[in-house]
Amino acid sequence: MGDSGKRRTEETVGRTRENHIPDGISRASIDAPDVGFLVIDADDAIEYASNEILNFYQSLDSTNQITGMRFKDFLSLLLENGEFAGKIAADQPGEWIEARLRQHRTDDAACEEHLSDGRVIQVKEQALGDGRFVAQWTEVTEFMRLREQVEDIMESTQDGFALWDQKNCLVAFNKVFQSLFDSNAQTVERGDSFLDVLTTLINGRHIELDCEAEQWVRDYLADRRLPSFSRTLTFKDGRHFLVRERRIRNGGITSLFIDITDLKHKENALLERTETLERMNYELETSRMAFEEQGRQLAGLAEKLDESHLETLKAKRELQRAHDELEQKVEERTADLKMEIEKREAVAQELRKANLLAKTASEMKTGFLASMSHELRTPLNAIVGFSEVMDAQIMGEIDSEIYRDYVSNIVESARQLMETIEHVLDISAISSDKLSLDEGVFDIRDALEVALRLLRSRAEAHRMEIKETVAPDVAMIRGDERRIKQILLNLLANAIKFSKAKSEVLIDIYRAPRDGLKIEVTDHGIGMTAEEVKYSQMAFGQVDPMVSRDHDGSGLGLPLARALVELHGGRLDIQSEVDKGTTVTVTLPERRIIG
Repeated sequence: MGDSGKRRTEETVGRTRENHIPDGISRASIDAPDVGFLVIDADDAIEYASNEILNFYQSLDSTNQITGMRFKDFLSLLLENGEFAGKIAADQPGEWIEARLRQHRTDDAACEEHLSDGRVIQVKEQALGDGRFVAQWTEVTEFMRLREQVEDIMESTQDGFALWDQKNCLVAFNKVFQSLFDSNAQTVERGDSFLDVLTTLINGRHIELDCEAEQWVRDYLADRRLPSFSRTLTFKDGRHFLVRERRIRNGGITSLFIDITDLKHKENALLERTETLERMNYELETSRMAFEEQGRQLAGLAEKLDESHLETLKAKRELQRAHDELEQKVEERTADLKMEIEKREAVAQELRKANLLAKTASEMKTGFLASMSHELRTPLNAIVGFSEVMDAQIMGEIDSEIYRDYVSNIVESARQLMETIEHVLDISAISSDKLSLDEGVFDIRDALEVALRLLRSRAEAHRMEIKETVAPDVAMIRGDERRIKQILLNLLANAIKFSKAKSEVLIDIYRAPRDGLKIEVTDHGIGMTAEEVKYSQMAFGQVDPMVSRDHDGSGLGLPLARALVELHGGRLDIQSEVDKGTTVTVTLPERRIIG
């Protein structure tokens, strides 16, 4: 690249970094210390290199060393400097470079580089639309370590494990789950839908059905709509599995297949012994009645033959013998019952162990979800940053109107995903008692004004009006100002989302005698039934999720608002009527009001 081209690139990047960063684009997303990037021109020469590249390759002294160099020569230089790990990189550098170049200059391509110091780097490339490409370097060492740990945990359990996303598609599973599909011609892969997996089990004649296949599938899918459920699967090879499924916070489902074959065998054996015991008890009772009748007969005979002492003694001996035999059978019966009780206690102990294992797996799942939410934020920050750069057309204009719309959609979707992740982390922190309040004294009217300023454009887009009323005797309160704003934003956003066009959303803040501070948000929207009100306050609990998808969202707004209100010592109540609207009332204790 000539001196003029180099100066033009440096001037463009300098203006972007210093003078022309549009509103809404954070400098941290462009100059993040753990993200480096190259701009490669149409001739495959490095047009620009960020200083963060030097953090990944220790043998580079400055970016000027590689600016203008062809990308293939850049890889050769790094190989010669011993930057990459692996036998092929060391012994067959030519083949390593050819393999690396096959993924080069491919839009949205990504590959992993293992460095000689043990780090793992992910390199992603995206086309700029004018023959140039931007390549982004991100360190994923910790992510790879966590992924290996999660896979090790999944494989260490003796039970089958599978994770499904919100669309009921298979995300991850272990070898025990894979072993359920023992036919070479039939297997499962990531991305398979739950219905396809059930069909594979049924068509492969793996499991026994207690009704028609279509009815069996409908019943199973109906159970899956519940937050959690259990059912037993019987395989034709004699195995039995207890399937425990639970819906997690992001809307996905975890499936745990616990092998209860031995427990089933013991249960059947116990049922058989119970039947034998009942039969023996019946025979014993019959014998006892016969012996009692015999005793009565002997007693009568003794009374009649009192003139013959010998006959009387004989009758007494017969009676005693019958009594001794009865006591012996009673003792044997008691011993059998004691043995059966001990066996049942052993079975109960085994069931408690299985329940503890399932509980441990659930706790591991919660930890995994929180860890993965944290790990998603780093690449999502890069997505938000780069998509905002493209939306602002900083690196050059986007000629296609469709592509500009796509980029705008990417920015909006990434922001919504970041908001959802923050909600998931807040819910996880609250569930783990790790979220504390940063309390101070602030004006509730200022907090309300911030929320209204952020949401008025959304209300205007829905052709509705927000009307607020704040009582004169309400001003300063004590609490976490950021969390109070979050409560107001969530309640107002829900009211706008579920209101009808050209309607009003009312918010009323006042001081109630003996109750404290009241915040009421009222809409005239679709409303809810009593059951839907209960369901809406559960995490990921969108009302009617299987039928209506007219209103987007993760279902975290109301549950998170309720949790934050309760952290402030208050309560959240909902009154709603179908097709008439909903009123959400937040009550904060009197001690929170300063003046």
